[in-house]
Amino acid sequence: MQTVLSEKEGYGLAISTTTKLIAGKTLKGHTGSAYGLYSAMFFHPEEKFGIVVISNGCQPGYTDGFNTVIRKTVNCLYDNLISR
Repeated sequence: MQTVLSEKEGYGLAISTTTKLIAGKTLKGHTGSAYGLYSAMFFHPEEKFGIVVISNGCQPGYTDGFNTVIRKTVNCLYDNLISR
């Protein structure tokens, strides 16, 4: 797994660690944005699942450091496809 370069941010080698995307899950991944495109790729190494979301034209609002549309989409995918 990636070595964390900063404990405060939980970030190392372009991979961040977060507990703020899906409640109760510690995920590793990366977000991106450019020219109206917003994206997120996060995975859970122990449970062996991952989610990738790419969107354009959504509002750039943020909740807990994540684009709100991307965050809601990740949680919808998790709730309906993975946690069942």
